[in-house]
Amino acid sequence: MRWPRGGDLAAAIELAEVLIGLDVYREPSYVLLMQLHALQGHSAGVEAAYTRCADALRAEFGIRPGPQTEQAYERITEELRRRWSLRPQRPGVRFAESGRGTIAYTALGSGARALVICTGFVSNIEIALEYPQLRACLDALAERFQVVLFDRSGLGLSERLLAASTPDALAADITAVMDHAGLARAWMFGSSEGSLGTMRLAVECPDRVQGLCLFGALARGSASADYPWALPAAAYDVWLNRLIAAWGGPVGLETFAPGQQDDPALRAWWARLVRHSASPGGLATILGGLRDADLRADLARIRAPTLVMHRRGDRAVRFEAGEHLARTIPGAAWLPLEGADHFWWCGESEAVIEAVLRFASP
Repeated sequence: MRWPRGGDLAAAIELAEVLIGLDVYREPSYVLLMQLHALQGHSAGVEAAYTRCADALRAEFGIRPGPQTEQAYERITEELRRRWSLRPQRPGVRFAESGRGTIAYTALGSGARALVICTGFVSNIEIALEYPQLRACLDALAERFQVVLFDRSGLGLSERLLAASTPDALAADITAVMDHAGLARAWMFGSSEGSLGTMRLAVECPDRVQGLCLFGALARGSASADYPWALPAAAYDVWLNRLIAAWGGPVGLETFAPGQQDDPALRAWWARLVRHSASPGGLATILGGLRDADLRADLARIRAPTLVMHRRGDRAVRFEAGEHLARTIPGAAWLPLEGADHFWWCGESEAVIEAVLRFASP
């Protein structure tokens, strides 16, 4: 049986629960619920649905679930075990020393060229690799690159320092990781505010940066009279306070991944990633650096080959911010994309992967 993803799957689970509520002894409703939980990879949900069925039948009639229900349960649990056995191996985590403490990083693939991934303010490299959709996108890049992921200072497995994540600090983190990994040069994939560190590195250490691939990127963290494509500082602070108040749950998915915001599996994983990225207090300090960042004066000094990608409906970073980068960075290639997801690995991610592989080809 095939079911749609996202909000339709969530609605199907709700429907199965309604059917069970109408007749708690109807076994096919429990089988349906087990199938839906299995599609999410939730073995605990499958077990709970079967147990509820068995308990209801035993309490009322003193019987076990029928052969069809038992066979469905065994078939579903066996399929889940098979899926778990086929999961890609988790790469090891290494730690680079920097002036602000240790930086956790990991690598996928063994290509001759390196691609350093520099993402936004939610990061834990171990938990990030657990989400199949993201892992599949990274594995696609790892077919051609040695893909390096890291947790910037203050986030995830790296040193939990209460200091703003400025472009300079982020560039220093990247340099520390490259030094420890023995990478003289690398391509940079900078998404969201992670792009600020990659652009600063391209200006300050041009010999270390082979090229830039920017997605959902921006040059300034808050609006000014001559940069209207961001939140004003006061509105930024309101947004940050709301984010902190909801920290620990699936915060911001309506902005970061509107196309999948109702997907139960994504919501559960994202909430877990959020909790293991930073504390609310640490988040406030880190994001203070984004609000005050302004790299506009650096853009004309970038000499590395640069690809700028941006989705037209991006709700987190306005499309015009990407257009501004593309027309200001000398010789930048501009690739407007359809869609509204700010996460590069959501939506039409194939277009992003193909563009990076094509642009960064030798």
